[in-house]
Amino acid sequence: MSPAAPPQPGATVAPELGDATPPQANATQAAEAGARAESESVAVPETSPKPLVHDEPESVSRAPNLVSEQNIDATRAAVIKRIEALPAATTEKKTGLIEKMYKARSIERLAVVPFDAGRTALRKAAAEEIVKLFEQPEVQNKLSDPTTILVVAGYADLGGREDINLHISQQRAENVSKILREQAKVSNALQTVGMGGTELLDSTRPDQNRAVEVWAVVPL
Repeated sequence: MSPAAPPQPGATVAPELGDATPPQANATQAAEAGARAESESVAVPETSPKPLVHDEPESVSRAPNLVSEQNIDATRAAVIKRIEALPAATTEKKTGLIEKMYKARSIERLAVVPFDAGRTALRKAAAEEIVKLFEQPEVQNKLSDPTTILVVAGYADLGGREDINLHISQQRAENVSKILREQAKVSNALQTVGMGGTELLDSTRPDQNRAVEVWAVVPL
C-alpha cells in the first residue's frame, strides 16, 4: 500500500494546533485558533470522546521488514531512539527498556498509520486497511507466538503546544490499539505509548510525523 502522497509544490503543510494559542487559553480559544489553521481539525483535549473513524479515504503503509540479519542492529537503534525520546520516563526506566530491546529475539515495525493534522480519529478506510493487514497470513504467523508484544506508538508534529501534542499522540495510539483489539481481534499484549511532538519519523516533512507506528517485539 502506498504511503500518503507528498504535498504539491507550494502547498502549505498544516501543523498541529499552533503556538499562537497562549498556555492560558481555554478550549474555545484553542478551537478558534485551530479553525484558522489550514487543513486542520481542532486538536484540544475533549470532554467527550471522538469517533474512532471518520469517512474519508486514507492509506496505511506496510512498514518495510526490518528484521533481517543485516539490519537488526539498525532496527534496535531505531527503537532505542524512540525509548530515549519517551516523555516523562526516568533514566532508570529508559535504561531498563533498552536492555530489554537488546535481549529481544526479534523486533519488527509492522505498520505506519498516518493521521491528518490535529486528528486523533482514524479515517474509516485506514481502519479497514489495518484490519486487512493484521489478517494477512504473514502477520498472523508473527502474532501466533503468545509472547509477541505489540507496541503502539503515537506521534504528533512539533508545531504547537507540547502538552496538546502529547495528548494528540496518546489518543492516536489508543485509537489504533482499540482497532487492533476490537476489529482486528488481536489478543497479544498491547503497550500504548504517546510520544508527543517529534521529528523521529521524518525530519524534513512535519506531516509524516503525524502517525502511529505498530511494532512487534518478541522477548527472550
